[in-house]
Amino acid sequence: METQNILSIVFTIAVIVGIFFTLSSSGVIKIEGITHKAEINIESKESFSKGEQAVFEVKAENFAGIKKMIYVSPYKTEEKTCNSQQCDAVFTETFKKTGLFFVEIRLELADNGKMTEKKKIQVIEGEKKCSDGTVFGYCSKEKPKYCNNGKLEENCIKCGCEQGTCIENKCLAEEALEIKEVYFAKKFVEPNEKTEIILEKEEGSQGQNEFTVQWVKEGKTEKTEKLNAELSSCIKCSLYANSPEKEGIYKLNFSFKEKVFSLGEVVVRNDVTAPAKPTGFIARKSNGKILLGWNSNNEDDLMEYLIYRSSEDTTAFTTYVYAKTVDKKETGTELEIMATNYFYLIAVDYYGNKSEPSEVIKAK
Repeated sequence: METQNILSIVFTIAVIVGIFFTLSSSGVIKIEGITHKAEINIESKESFSKGEQAVFEVKAENFAGIKKMIYVSPYKTEEKTCNSQQCDAVFTETFKKTGLFFVEIRLELADNGKMTEKKKIQVIEGEKKCSDGTVFGYCSKEKPKYCNNGKLEENCIKCGCEQGTCIENKCLAEEALEIKEVYFAKKFVEPNEKTEIILEKEEGSQGQNEFTVQWVKEGKTEKTEKLNAELSSCIKCSLYANSPEKEGIYKLNFSFKEKVFSLGEVVVRNDVTAPAKPTGFIARKSNGKILLGWNSNNEDDLMEYLIYRSSEDTTAFTTYVYAKTVDKKETGTELEIMATNYFYLIAVDYYGNKSEPSEVIKAK
């Protein structure tokens, strides 16, 4: 009688305590129970990629004993003989189709009982990759390769370069920049104006470079600006610096690495004063040409002259059309003889101010 009571107590304790199992990172089917009436819990990853190997670690325990464990999926059935109270097994499968599926674990118990539990999983389309493992539409670890629909190709615009500079989507070795000359596009600018600086370099030098522009007024640096520029195919390259806010005469220093170029003086001012009306304008015919001449203007900021011509000199019907631009250093030019034989001249400064037209003249 005492022996029966002891067995009864042991059995009761076993039922209350239960048997617990751990879960692996790849997915676990967990079965708990003492008899065939106990619950079966299946835990695993919720989804797998198509082509991925799914791993199911199964641990089962039953007081009456387990004869056999059977794994069932839509594509295969696999079983393991146990003949013990505890049965562990690992089942693997590679799903080659996408969709929703059930995997099932069946236990055949020693007392002829059976236990079954199902688990629903989802198989999804996996990431497409190039031969080196790079996902479609991403850059490889090996620059500048890019995975373009399964093909590795050079694309330094998207992926950059391991060495050199990306030029026209190819990584080219950088050559040391050799500067021949640096100068202003114009000497007179307005405050805060985007000022063009022309850099002439040796052919073949290229790459990303940093330059420094200093605006110096009366020996004091009023403004310093860093310019970054990609210099590749150009020989005469344009860079742009913003002029200072204050008016005045500035000396500009242009620096590249340890080399400094002095660009001379630049006048920064607000100027609304137009040049004087050109004088001494004459025109005459000679050997199939019309020769034009005039007196030079005296403004320090003069930039150019504009010449207009017309075939009529009557107030009602005259239409003068633009004919030619002449540099400020010139005080004469020539034009082809056409039906347009009347002319006038306008002087223009660097600030865009225009003079009054000169007297209208007729070529003789």
